[in-house]
Amino acid sequence: MADSPALLDTAEALHKHLTFLIAHLRKKKGSLPTASTEHDTQLHALKRPILHLTENLKYALNGPMETLATLSYQPFDKCALSVFIKFNFHHSLPCTSIHLATEHGLDPEFVDRTLAMLRTHAIVYNEPSTEPQGPVVWKAGYNCQPLFVEPLYEELALSCVDFPMVPGHILDYLERYPKGREKSTESVLWMLNGGKNLWQLCEEKPRLATRLLKGLQGFGASDETAHKIAEWIAKSVSDQASFPQQAGRLKIVDVGGGNGNASSKIATVLNERDDGLGGRVCFEVQDVHGETFEQALKDFIPEDQQESGQISFQKHDFFEPQPASTVPKQTAAFFLRRVLHDWTDQDCIRILRQLVPTLEENPNAAILINESIIPGVDRQVYRFEDREVRRLDWIMMLQLNSKERTMEQWVALLSATDVRLRVVEVLKESGQKNGVYLLWVLVVKLVK
Repeated sequence: MADSPALLDTAEALHKHLTFLIAHLRKKKGSLPTASTEHDTQLHALKRPILHLTENLKYALNGPMETLATLSYQPFDKCALSVFIKFNFHHSLPCTSIHLATEHGLDPEFVDRTLAMLRTHAIVYNEPSTEPQGPVVWKAGYNCQPLFVEPLYEELALSCVDFPMVPGHILDYLERYPKGREKSTESVLWMLNGGKNLWQLCEEKPRLATRLLKGLQGFGASDETAHKIAEWIAKSVSDQASFPQQAGRLKIVDVGGGNGNASSKIATVLNERDDGLGGRVCFEVQDVHGETFEQALKDFIPEDQQESGQISFQKHDFFEPQPASTVPKQTAAFFLRRVLHDWTDQDCIRILRQLVPTLEENPNAAILINESIIPGVDRQVYRFEDREVRRLDWIMMLQLNSKERTMEQWVALLSATDVRLRVVEVLKESGQKNGVYLLWVLVVKLVK
């Protein structure tokens, strides 16, 4: 078969790439990846072929039946992880299963079986007791690190604790709606909650809304993306003489910006520049959930950015026209980070059309769309990278009845919104030039 891995060829290719990795690690003194959302760019480039070849080698050694069996049994692994996260076992480690069982009112054998499953994923490990027949002491493993980083923990908890059963009900959904639903949010999650969508559930359950906001911080703009956008802002200001002549600061409108974390990161980069650009640019974070702004200011926005007015919040529904405070001549850009993937094409068109009048009045302004760009199904890419974006796409489909999009789909969406909207530039992260493209920034302008 065309995609069947050749065992010897794969092993030899893997050996070659491992020599490159060994040389890099020796130079870096053996440093390893951590729970940080940032990565070593060179290590990222080196690991891609290694992970691809390792997976091919595993398929070749295991064979199709074991591969399919492993895939079919993965929900049980997630069940164990859900228990671990729900009861915050990681905060009690190192300890015995008896200690955890007593602390949470659980059966000790159940706790042992849960931890034994997670040991297979290096989330926990144990060491033999120093006493004959002594209790086993469980400790946090290498892959437990993200659970101690709040945004990453909250992101994982959303999947494992708040919505653990959503994937398991896709067949029920298809039985009811074999051709799906046209409306945004009418998803499997919506079906399971009696016709309440994610946003309605967040309104009913403040703790869920807080978790979602904190979890999204894990998906906040990376340092490199923040630098790319800051560079674009600086270049735009220098290229367009009309911008500096306007009274007041230039404004970046963060549409559907939630807690403002992404805007704050970009503002921090601008403030570190030597040209004083940070003092000439402000960010207005717009979101329909105005009740979350006070908490967002407390948890996510540095005091200096608040006191200087560099970051401000405004309650606004992005399906409605932009408020009067959005002065076209002072608006450098509308920033939409991971907003449009929450909505169907028709709703995305409604959102984008509210921004067009400002672009008509100010030809220098742009729309910055910071989203995943997934490969088309006809593209040949590394399986492990393709799987990552397909999972994201399935998450959007099952939770919000929406989707991730290819570049061709983004271009078509912009054209359907207004034929004058064009992608004039793409800001890419250095580790994402090939293969699967995650979280690029599409610079969109009105081209007459």
